[in-house]
Amino acid sequence: NLDDAGTYIDHGWRRREKKKYLTGEYEESRDEEHDPPRLSETLLPNLNRKISYIHVGKAGGSSVSCSIREARKYGVGKHCKESRFNEPSYNETAISQQVDCYSHYNYQGMCYGEGRSYLYNVRNPIHRIKSWYLYEHFLNQPKTQSQYKRKGGKMAHCSNILLGTCYNDFDHLASVGLDGPRPPFESSKKDMLRVATNLTPDECSDWAWATITGEVPASYHNVFNYDWYYAPMLEEKYRDSEVFVLRVEHLDKDWEVVDKMVGGDGNTLAGDVMPASVGANVNVAKDKDLPVRNSTLSDLGWKNLCKAMCHEIQTYKAMLRRAENLNDDDVRESVEELRETCPEETVDIREC
Repeated sequence: NLDDAGTYIDHGWRRREKKKYLTGEYEESRDEEHDPPRLSETLLPNLNRKISYIHVGKAGGSSVSCSIREARKYGVGKHCKESRFNEPSYNETAISQQVDCYSHYNYQGMCYGEGRSYLYNVRNPIHRIKSWYLYEHFLNQPKTQSQYKRKGGKMAHCSNILLGTCYNDFDHLASVGLDGPRPPFESSKKDMLRVATNLTPDECSDWAWATITGEVPASYHNVFNYDWYYAPMLEEKYRDSEVFVLRVEHLDKDWEVVDKMVGGDGNTLAGDVMPASVGANVNVAKDKDLPVRNSTLSDLGWKNLCKAMCHEIQTYKAMLRRAENLNDDDVRESVEELRETCPEETVDIREC
């Protein structure tokens, strides 16, 4: 109830939830849609990798999932159409054959374990957060997410409603909500965000910073970010784990390289599968008839986003640098693309 001016949301949700899954405190419970089984029995005997596909939201992962047998079944009826996997003439990629665990949109650390390889999809982090804004704006959700269409279906998350009422559009959020240094919290309400219809500009700014940095869910694609999904790879036990990265801006190129590295011929590209399996139902917010469509940013909006997302950007660069399939030129290529929006960035990982 947004009229309850005394209601607060815990600002430390993300940090505690991450600690729980990294330390194994969660009990075994699953949501069938977002927490698929840890392992399938589809691993082909002639290929010896066990690859976990970690699907990062709003970074092209829904389309990539249609090209991976183990991941595709979770997109049936949503993003993927008819399958080509069972066609006699279809040359299934070595990537698809060896992905035996799929993880998306969950907080239980699914598919992480020693002795595994890891496949991530990524996108310029500034463009990813823009996509999140359109996809999960509370006025757009009935168009972008089927569970909000049904009578009696899900209600919009309060964080989405607050952002949508505090700020008129994405540039208003970035240029006003993220302007200047982050507002300090009152000591009596540390780590708490107020839920009400009469938020002050500083309280709206608290929400803007907390959602853009992934500290509170709105709904969830903002909080399940690179920092979240890549955190396990920073642990000592995963230091030597094999990591592959698919850049959505260079998907066919990266897919071909990874497929060859894991034993394939690289002849079947992700783009070869997606037109047949995805068709017109690509999960792209800008292609839908949305009430809120404008995500254009002013120069100040770009500058503020780069500042607020500095840590996320460094994590993104760390993933690029770690990827077995990306060479120095590939990393520089993606960083140069990032520099079009955040010119202060270099290939080096810096302090924020």
